[in-house]
Amino acid sequence: MKIFEKLKWIMGRWSRKWVLFCSVLISIYSPLLADTRLIPYCFGQSEESCQIIIEGQIEEGLTKRLQKLIEQDGARGTKIYFNSPGGNLLEGITLGRYIRKLGFDTIIGGTRGLPRLANGQFDFPDRDAAFSYGVCESACAYAFLGGTR
Repeated sequence: MKIFEKLKWIMGRWSRKWVLFCSVLISIYSPLLADTRLIPYCFGQSEESCQIIIEGQIEEGLTKRLQKLIEQDGARGTKIYFNSPGGNLLEGITLGRYIRKLGFDTIIGGTRGLPRLANGQFDFPDRDAAFSYGVCESACAYAFLGGTR
């Protein structure tokens, strides 16, 4: 019986330290993970060959950033790829409404592991397998549902 009590005491001490360690790591690295990237990319000259990739948190102001990218910076596209763990619910709904207004398609996928050229552009050797897997959780689902297909 004393062995089980000792083991229970050791596990109790280590589990508290483990939780504290994980909490510190999350608080340190979460700002780094929150950086949302909007990446416009075209395979060719036609509008249908262009897409916009959204990777990272759905954060306040993301819809305005997308509007600026499309309206002022001239980004073209008919598809939006999402790779997001979620974020701000109201921004996700607003983003979904804007995507529906544009009539864009939405797809879940990201750029993880894709090769890059020396200038930082992605190297897509096979257009059919261009994007890696992605996630779309929480508020991202509301933005994703704004797509027409």
